[in-house]
Amino acid sequence: MPKKNKKINRNITPKERNLIKGALRRVFARSDLHRQVVDRTRVDYKDLMRPRVKKWSKCEQCKLFTPTYQITVDHIDPIIPTDNAFENMLVDDVINRLWCNITNLQGLCEPCHDQKTAKERVERKTHKGVKNGKNKRSKTAKGSNAANMSGNASFSFD
Repeated sequence: MPKKNKKINRNITPKERNLIKGALRRVFARSDLHRQVVDRTRVDYKDLMRPRVKKWSKCEQCKLFTPTYQITVDHIDPIIPTDNAFENMLVDDVINRLWCNITNLQGLCEPCHDQKTAKERVERKTHKGVKNGKNKRSKTAKGSNAANMSGNASFSFD
C-alpha cells in the first residue's frame, strides 16, 4: 500500500494553531467518549467533611475519592507523542488520537494528572534536545525542574 504524502499547511500561524488545538480540546471535553470515562470513575460515596459535594469519583491511578468535577480525562498514550510536536502533525492525526479507544483513556485526580503531565514534559524536552543535537544530560537536568512545577496552568496534549 502506498504511503500518503503528508503536507503540513505552513500558512497557519502559531496563534491559529493554538486556537485550533484549544477548539479540539473543548469539543472533546463535551464528547460522549469523555463523558463515558468520567461515568466509569463515578462511585457512591459521601464525605461528611464536604457535604455540598454530591458527585464523587475514584481516581483510576491513586484510587482516592475525588469530587467528580476535579476528575481529568487523560490519554494514557499522549495525543501528541513525546517525540513529536503539534506543529508537525496533521489535524486529522490529532483528531484520531484525541478520539481514541476508550481503553487508552483514564480518569485521574488533578495531582495524578499534573504528575503524569510533568513527566511527559520532561520526556518531551529530552527528545527535543536530542533532535536539536543538544546535550541530553543538561536537558534532563533542566527538565527535572519542570516536574517540580506541576501546578502550572498551561495546557499540554497528553
